[in-house]
Amino acid sequence: MDIVLVPGLWLDGSSWSRVLPLLQAAGHRTHPVTLPGMQAKDADRSQVTLSDCVTAVTAAIDSCDDSVLLVGHSLGSAIATAALDARTEKVAGVIMVGGFPAASGGPIADGFAVEGDGIPLPALTEFDDADLRDMDQAITADFVARAIPSPARLTTDPLELTDDGRYWTPLTAVCTEYDAATLRGWIADDAAPVAEFPRYAEVGYVDLPTGHWPQFTKPDELAAIILGAIPVSVGDFLRADGLADWRSVGDRFDSHFPLPSLTTGAELARQIAQLAPGGTRVDVDLRVEGITVSIPSWGYARDVDLARQISTAAYDLGLSADPSKVQYVGLRIGAHVPADVLPFWQAVLGYRAKGEEDVVDPLRRLPDVQFMPTSDDLGDQMQFHLDVVVPHEQAEARVQAALAAGGRLVTDEFAPRWWTLADAEGNVVDIARAVLD
Repeated sequence: MDIVLVPGLWLDGSSWSRVLPLLQAAGHRTHPVTLPGMQAKDADRSQVTLSDCVTAVTAAIDSCDDSVLLVGHSLGSAIATAALDARTEKVAGVIMVGGFPAASGGPIADGFAVEGDGIPLPALTEFDDADLRDMDQAITADFVARAIPSPARLTTDPLELTDDGRYWTPLTAVCTEYDAATLRGWIADDAAPVAEFPRYAEVGYVDLPTGHWPQFTKPDELAAIILGAIPVSVGDFLRADGLADWRSVGDRFDSHFPLPSLTTGAELARQIAQLAPGGTRVDVDLRVEGITVSIPSWGYARDVDLARQISTAAYDLGLSADPSKVQYVGLRIGAHVPADVLPFWQAVLGYRAKGEEDVVDPLRRLPDVQFMPTSDDLGDQMQFHLDVVVPHEQAEARVQAALAAGGRLVTDEFAPRWWTLADAEGNVVDIARAVLD
């Protein structure tokens, strides 16, 4: 995969030099960005704007043939946010190392002293001890020698963002001089620097206990986190060793384990909580009949390991999976102009908007609702149908069961991806199977 890496203040692309070989050894292509005005200590940066810096990152993204993983460090996370906003269709995931997603409408930072046309590295005594953790004498000397004044306008120009689609790009927050629990506390307190986090649909929090510059102090660990955030396809996830228990249904991977008792299920849930690192999103539905575990299907490489560990924990408790019990149900409503009705249903259901045609339960308990453009020829007649997604090996049996129960086949034009059926009164359902790739 192509990995584009954006440095923070005072650093050029070579600041990733300890991390790059580890990513390359894993078979990935790396693109460290040197921002305008950062080519040398004496470079002319008087005319360099924030927009110029964003353009440098989008140019690196555009140079890649396929989708990219975007990594930003510190204030580079704000620049990465702007690049993501400009290239949402090409960024498969974003990692923010010791940094936060930026908001639109103002500068991306304040409080930095400007000298001439640049922002020089402050004396190290001005940093907190936590920032400098693990910075031994050799690392400190290397860091200071590399430091280049950043363009002054980088922190004064307003940032304008236009594509809310960025909020649906998976985000990994790497917590360095603070931990994930602290970051979550700031978010819960509505602290201004982290105000954008709740708007992102999928955020994983990963702890990397060190100082503010892990590319210097913990390069091996940082590389492992980056590799763990590589997106994996549905097929690659399901074909991975040790994942026979898991199925792709809708926008998630599910596994279901029948239970001998709630106590056993509670013990598995406890172990899952310990396995999920730094706030990784894993949904656990515990009931008398069984426990269902869900992981988002915009999976990361680290999710493969997590799913395998969950299955192992279940086996150790004497549990066996029953994949036939997992499924996804979504409601599809016809609308002449979906944008006109979406806010109403968002308010009625207490859902959140997902793009321009969907609303979803923020706690992922209830069916998603998608509004589909419908023909004016139907007048005010309401159109709706259900989507039911079942494990790929279950789909045809589910179709046959529905037909045997009095249903009729409307069309199999799109089989084996999905079949459209109707009941005796014409109510429609699509029965779909997970697509492996």
